Amino acid sequence: MRPLFLAAISCTSLGLGGLAALLRKSSLVISNDTGPLHLARAVGARTIGIFWAPNLLNWGPLTRDGHRLAISWRLECPRCGITPVSPWPFQPVTERCDHAYSFVESVSVEEVARFAAELLQP
Repeated sequence: MRPLFLAAISCTSLGLGGLAALLRKSSLVISNDTGPLHLARAVGARTIGIFWAPNLLNWGPLTRDGHRLAISWRLECPRCGITPVSPWPFQPVTERCDHAYSFVESVSVEEVARFAAELLQP
């Protein structure tokens, strides 16, 4: 089994090739839906992706082989109740919401920890 280590990476400290090499050697990559998460999957790392449900439909992994999905089903802004995108076809609605709230905060640490235990089993 590969050694488990944690790495926090500044976007200025590694080039794309260096980041790909680091992710490939990682025991597990846990990330929200970002470029490094997709790169980790591309280089064969096991991943836990934290997704907002509408984004998962377009950019989630095609299989769960080595990957787990922590999904937030919240569609409305917790402050104003506006749905910033229609669930289908993912087009912006006419009302604007500029509140800086996370739409994935409902994903629990416990859920992610359970997925990590699954993926890190020998």
